[in-house]
Amino acid sequence: MIRGAPGTSCPVRPRENPHAIRLGAHAAVLAALLLRDSIWLITTLPFYRSHLGALLPPEPNFGPAGLFDLRYVRGVLVLVVRPGTLAVAWGEVALHLGPFGFVADGTYD
Repeated sequence: MIRGAPGTSCPVRPRENPHAIRLGAHAAVLAALLLRDSIWLITTLPFYRSHLGALLPPEPNFGPAGLFDLRYVRGVLVLVVRPGTLAVAWGEVALHLGPFGFVADGTYD
């Protein structure tokens, strides 16, 4: 345990780097999203090709998909992760879940 000033018994926590914590949260959410998307696309691509073949472009357009993923990651962090880590009441967290549902609904449209 790290001690405070001499003559005190107050424990002092090492300073946390908020930028590193935010970057780690972004990386973790993005990694989970990419894993989920990869599994989804690998398992459903044959179905999409057989049922929507004429509607699908010959090559995927990664630009809009990447922008969407960044927006989705930000939505998860701001509307779910952050309120959940601030030790707030469940009601307040629930208020943040409504807008997150709106963001998530954009994935289907």
